[in-house]
Amino acid sequence: MEDSHRKFRDEMASIRPGNDENGHTSPNSHEDISFEPPEKITLEEAIEHVGGWNKFQVLPITMIATMWIGGSIFFYGYAFSSKKSDYECHNPLAHEWYSCEREEACSDHMEYRINHHHDEWTLTDEYDMYCDDRTYFGILGAASLAGSMLIGYPLTHVADRMGRRWVMVRGMMVFFLLAAAVLAFAAYSRVLLVMLSFMIVGFFAGSNLSGCSLLVEFISPQYRQTAIALLSCLDGLALILLLGLVLVKNHWQYIFGLSYIVILCGGLMLYYTPESPRFLLTVLKDQRGARAIFERIAITNGRPMFTAELYVPELEDQQTGSNRQGLTDLWMSSKYRTRLLICAGCWFVCGFSYYIIQFDIPNISDEAESVYRDAALIGGAEMLGNGLPLILTPWVSRPRQMFLYYGTTALGAVLYAMVAEEDDETGIAYICVSRIGISGAYTIVYTMATELFPTTVRVVGLGICFIAARIGATAAPLVVELYRDEHNPYPPVIALCLVQAILVLWLPDTSKEPLEDAIVKEGHFFGPLKNDSLLGPDEDENECNPLLGC
Repeated sequence: MEDSHRKFRDEMASIRPGNDENGHTSPNSHEDISFEPPEKITLEEAIEHVGGWNKFQVLPITMIATMWIGGSIFFYGYAFSSKKSDYECHNPLAHEWYSCEREEACSDHMEYRINHHHDEWTLTDEYDMYCDDRTYFGILGAASLAGSMLIGYPLTHVADRMGRRWVMVRGMMVFFLLAAAVLAFAAYSRVLLVMLSFMIVGFFAGSNLSGCSLLVEFISPQYRQTAIALLSCLDGLALILLLGLVLVKNHWQYIFGLSYIVILCGGLMLYYTPESPRFLLTVLKDQRGARAIFERIAITNGRPMFTAELYVPELEDQQTGSNRQGLTDLWMSSKYRTRLLICAGCWFVCGFSYYIIQFDIPNISDEAESVYRDAALIGGAEMLGNGLPLILTPWVSRPRQMFLYYGTTALGAVLYAMVAEEDDETGIAYICVSRIGISGAYTIVYTMATELFPTTVRVVGLGICFIAARIGATAAPLVVELYRDEHNPYPPVIALCLVQAILVLWLPDTSKEPLEDAIVKEGHFFGPLKNDSLLGPDEDENECNPLLGC
């Protein structure tokens, strides 16, 4: 493999304007025509030159897609693991068992039993919570999402200082240790399950945010939305695939175990995924390391390697000072502060609305078995909503798309509120309308958050937005349980979507703009780029390096 790479570079070096592929002068060449390659090249131009949407990009897309599918299975599995049970009651004075509601089954002087379907074993069965307060499930869901804030967000600061890949590798290692603990010990204590879920979702969230930033920094501007939309469509596909497992055996340990295995497959791909060259050049000032990764991308994509020096326009005239920026720099800039507040509001509404629907799946229908039908329909609606940005992006700006998606979500929720207690089948249709809207909004806002902030604070900005989403998501299971008797937890969704639909129009459209790399302000300068590399002066560039990938 190394010999083939060297041969490819030699062939590329021999090709010059006026020469044929053997390096000889072409008879049609003109001696008075000279070609001067550019002395400097920006990161966006470098990505385009070596291929911003080609064979190399398949690796990071597949890695993040696999992790997203695993994460989706985990959260969808939570909904199935906390589904309502089918009760059968028996009055001591009677002789027959009959179907009854939980309130009747758990009343005094009444015997009950559980009618299990499809070899079920949910968390309710595991902890014998048939007549206990179901607030536990709201606490479990809230603890999991809170962990993504209190653990995941600090990891975003580390990712903007140490590297996206650095955080992902270590986050995945801790994740799998905690996953093994869940499968081995969580059955003994429901309090232990809450604690482990808090930590495991936190480390997964930090790795996922770093991975999303890593992905968009490898892709050309016109294809970023395509990549995120493809990843988002897999969320709905994960739900449909999970239904097959649930119908065979709805065991909470099987579902959680499957999600961990899928995430493990994505984590293993990190061995072959390099660090972001944009991060290396902008934050670590590593010219040689960034060029080594671009050379690898060029070889993989079958494109020639550029000879120009890499440079960052925002840092071109800056000579001294710190090479790192953080949340303070982001907040002190009025431009980025406005973007942060509005974008965080978008994420809050998306997180709250999305998980309201997610956790309300077991409650949409009065029949416990209908949860499988409802989940399949909602999964299909999600795939449709995630695919809409692929169709609309060439013609409609992203802020206007967000306006449309929020309006669709509110409309579906209003229609559902009108029939919530009368017609289950019509109600699920309206919920699917809301799911299409919020899924489209989630797909757009993921891409926008990675493009609105510069490289030096990209993961931090994305982390703040993620915290906003998780605050909304943490409130969702509690709101669902609060509105359980009314069968309609959607009035807050309607109000929030309508307000945010107006605010989002203040955000710029970044669909065709190059990524920004630094916050430039007077009196705060970056140092010059250095030629020393993370490879080390005495190491062979073709050898495997854990930081740059193998």
